[in-house]
Amino acid sequence: MKKGFTLIELLTVIAILGIITAITAPTIINVIKSSKEQAFIDSATGLIEAARTYQMNNNNGHDLTVSFSNGTVSPAIQTKGDLPDGGALHIDDSGKVEYALWNSELKKCLIKSKSTKKGEFSTSITSVSNCQIK
Repeated sequence: MKKGFTLIELLTVIAILGIITAITAPTIINVIKSSKEQAFIDSATGLIEAARTYQMNNNNGHDLTVSFSNGTVSPAIQTKGDLPDGGALHIDDSGKVEYALWNSELKKCLIKSKSTKKGEFSTSITSVSNCQIK
């Protein structure tokens, strides 16, 4: 009697693994994408707090606009985490925040107006040059 697996048994196992991969891959990709989006939203929240601190310490509570370009920030606020690749954040003297922040990896613009409580990704903005505060 021979020991080992037949070709049919091996092909069956490979087919089952292929089916499992085809079923789970889209779900895994969506989880990774939504995690990156949430991380960008969390970074934006950190940027707002850093900008508020800068506004109070260096700008006497007056209007503050922070610009982002290619991973740099002006004025130089102290923040942790990834910086947006483009866009701007504005805080007026009453503390209302608006922003348009671009993430090149996601190819998305996160937008928040003064009248909304949280930012949302815009489906109509597809480039950094169009990701601007309105």
